[in-house]
Amino acid sequence: GVPAAQRTTMKLVKVNDAGVAVGCSAYSRAGEGCGHSVVYDGVTRTLTTLPDLGFGGGATNVSTDSQTVTGMVVDAGHTARAALWRNGALQTIPVLGGDSEAMNISASGTVVGHLGTLTGFGAWMYRDNKVTMLDSLVPDSGWHLRDADGFNDREEVVGLGTIDGKDHAYQLNLGPCRVCVTDVQL
Repeated sequence: GVPAAQRTTMKLVKVNDAGVAVGCSAYSRAGEGCGHSVVYDGVTRTLTTLPDLGFGGGATNVSTDSQTVTGMVVDAGHTARAALWRNGALQTIPVLGGDSEAMNISASGTVVGHLGTLTGFGAWMYRDNKVTMLDSLVPDSGWHLRDADGFNDREEVVGLGTIDGKDHAYQLNLGPCRVCVTDVQL
């Protein structure tokens, strides 16, 4: 596992089928704080700290090929910026509106995330170097898509949205059929 000296304040949050996990070091449960984004390779038992902007960050997911990690980094103004690391190199995603966090990436390279960090207040997609707010894809539907937490290779986004003043889980299909939102109820 993770070397004993490094695991005392670490939190790993996602792992892919290759055994590569991501999360953060210097984890603080109170306020869910993170020091730095990390990648742990369970096969080679190596821990890598990802580069940031000098003020910390946290990783949220790792691609199936282990080449891309999503998450956020904190800038000098203490704003969380949605981030990608491709082969270890940092790229911030130009999401406007304050704090933002990248949550997932598909095999084709499309990234989803949300404004805010622990609580989202605006879901977005980053594809072909362009950020699109997901609400703009479902105009006049009554939905406000707050979080985009999951995304798959069939271009389906899942998260939390609001309709008729109530929070509901949603599934947004961006694939070839058409754009549609399904209210998930139990």
